[in-house]
Amino acid sequence: MTSTRPRNCWPASDAPKSVTKDQVAEAVYLLIRCRSESSWLQGDTTTALTLAKAEKMQRVAATRIACGSNWLTGLQLCSLTGNTSAQMQATLGRGIRDGRVFALTCRRTRIYPEYAFDPEWRPLPILRDVLACFADRPPVVVAAWFESRIASLDGRRPRELIACNGSAVLAAAQRDQAGSIHG
Repeated sequence: MTSTRPRNCWPASDAPKSVTKDQVAEAVYLLIRCRSESSWLQGDTTTALTLAKAEKMQRVAATRIACGSNWLTGLQLCSLTGNTSAQMQATLGRGIRDGRVFALTCRRTRIYPEYAFDPEWRPLPILRDVLACFADRPPVVVAAWFESRIASLDGRRPRELIACNGSAVLAAAQRDQAGSIHG
């Protein structure tokens, strides 16, 4: 019988119970690098210095994303909620499909930012509206936005405010969306 479980879901014998910040940083770096490589290929003006500087900036961004939040595997969320693996897999799978939560992939395992959940480990309701502003962007870009300092949030990061001032974070996301569409 063939399994219908997606490749990067759990449980799998080789799926990690948790991931380290270094592992998350490396996975994010690879996602950023893959995304930006196509833009490097479009011009012939790149130099070794430009590529080295870009790689350094990508590594810094990946480290900030990895270290800015706790990233939880599905198995960790199972233990926090008391749900079975199957229940949690179904809940998180629906959450991703419905745009209520996002995940990155690290070591073939989905990882979720802790700031996306309320104290009972349910996705924050406002997160759905914020994620709708980034519907056409990959999860690594969403993670980078949550880690960025936003002027309209008084220089704070959206991840710092999503639980206590979600409406301000939503307004910042809507401004970001309008800026990327119009400007």
